[in-house]
Amino acid sequence: CEVALQEAWEEAGLAGIVRHDPLGSYFYGKDGQVCHVIVFLLDVTGQSDVYPEMNLRQRVWVPIAQALARIDDEGLRLILREAALPLAG
Repeated sequence: CEVALQEAWEEAGLAGIVRHDPLGSYFYGKDGQVCHVIVFLLDVTGQSDVYPEMNLRQRVWVPIAQALARIDDEGLRLILREAALPLAG
């Protein structure tokens, strides 16, 4: 959980509370290696305009449908789609 919070800060300047139970996990290839990613829900409590990867990444808040359309990895899309179901209705 602490790694997820650190990643949220470094990549998007977000602070918050990470839910203990993961939403799911998926695998993807990077630099010739297979990476296993465990996805946690973050209840965002704050954001900063200055963060470590601000020159590498752009933080954008979008509705879930737009977020799903922006994600290339099918495994991550599936996890987020399932996580959003309780919010839809």
